Amino acid sequence: MGLLNQLKNKLTPGASPSPSLPGKPSPEPASPADPDAAAAVENRNPSALSPAEQQQGAQRRAEEVQGNQQGLNSQQLSPQERAAQEVQWHHDKAGLAAPFRTEYSDSQCPEVDFVEAKDLTVDAFWSRYVSCNRPVVVLGAVAAQHGWPDGGSWTEEALTTLVGHASINARTRPVDCNTFGDVSKFTGAPFAKPYDYEHITLADYFASLHEQPPKYYAARLELQEDMPELVGQVPSHYEVPWRHAFGLPYKDGVIFYMGAHRQRTPLHYDDVENLFFVLAGSKTVTLFPPGQAARLYPATQRLGTHYCLLPPAALHASSAEAEAWPLAREARGVEAKVPAGAMLYLPCCWLHSVQGSPELNVSANYWFAQSPKKLDLEVRRTFEQRTMDRWVRQLETMGLPASVMREAHDEAPRLVDAKIKLYEDWSWDHLQPSGHQEASQTTSSEDVHRLRCQSVDN
Repeated sequence: MGLLNQLKNKLTPGASPSPSLPGKPSPEPASPADPDAAAAVENRNPSALSPAEQQQGAQRRAEEVQGNQQGLNSQQLSPQERAAQEVQWHHDKAGLAAPFRTEYSDSQCPEVDFVEAKDLTVDAFWSRYVSCNRPVVVLGAVAAQHGWPDGGSWTEEALTTLVGHASINARTRPVDCNTFGDVSKFTGAPFAKPYDYEHITLADYFASLHEQPPKYYAARLELQEDMPELVGQVPSHYEVPWRHAFGLPYKDGVIFYMGAHRQRTPLHYDDVENLFFVLAGSKTVTLFPPGQAARLYPATQRLGTHYCLLPPAALHASSAEAEAWPLAREARGVEAKVPAGAMLYLPCCWLHSVQGSPELNVSANYWFAQSPKKLDLEVRRTFEQRTMDRWVRQLETMGLPASVMREAHDEAPRLVDAKIKLYEDWSWDHLQPSGHQEASQTTSSEDVHRLRCQSVDN
């Protein structure tokens, strides 16, 4: 592990030790340095500082004044301008190509296609949907030939038997809101998150679903961590059909969601590609392309998942809530009901709000980075360079020896290069793990080769 990563981990507990697979969304640092370390430097006797250290301290204070002034200037922006800045930040973080940022910004996006899995080759999946950043529902995607168990495994009784003993952090429903997630928290403290949690067993969770309305939502459960007994009953990222259309898989594996009684999630978007499998019940997804984000009141919070202040009920123009959100009336979205056994391809940075069916609904998410053919690597590189520069500036406030800082400055660009190379050189063929069998698909190896050689059609 390099010096810069070691120091970054010391500044930010829980940070990833190396630039590897995409991790859990996390907020940006709230302060420019470790407060204790900065205070220790500032409280040193000035006579004990070398001339170089005194000069560094003066420069640091000047930069802090300049940064504070820039912050005051940013506060003078209108809410729409600040929101637009945050949307651009997330699009840069995702490496989203320029055409996808504005597509359908002034026009109605097309209805979501529904196609049969047996009729969709890898080549067609890429050329019609993934390369165009366009959603599609694939019927019959949850099938035995793709490594899935039969539907009986996803009943309340079967799940209680298999994983009822497991403890989870379940989301709780706010008392003043009919959805799981209170986006009004974003108007308060910085880096707020919309969810409250309670630690319960899955058996207690399933029992709570018989209440009206249910108190909990079992959301964002990591299969390997929360329900390891089910690992062998679902395909891995390496066995999911059409995975060759994407890049790096999400490092924490398959993510499960289980709910009932029409539970809803706030409108948000993610900076990853998503294959969204519905295993039981159904999910109705309201979708907006990235170009519509500015009309949907995005919160100015730099979290990995980007939320909108707009309540889900206000997405329908006829609702009473819609009157308080006039910009949203101009937003043009589509709705898709994903039945059990189907998969929704949810493209990178598409805004979405999800509502479950009345009965038990279970879904599994497979998140990926964009394919190297689709990812705007220059935008992503610039974003990583800015991020690394910020970390180096944090180190500069700690009064570290000059030799340490020289090493940090030398190592920073190498870390950026290593991370970009990881995305750029990704290949599923080279990292096929032993023991995993290729998923049965309707494509030949020649189809997969053509997929990888095909240029992105923007």
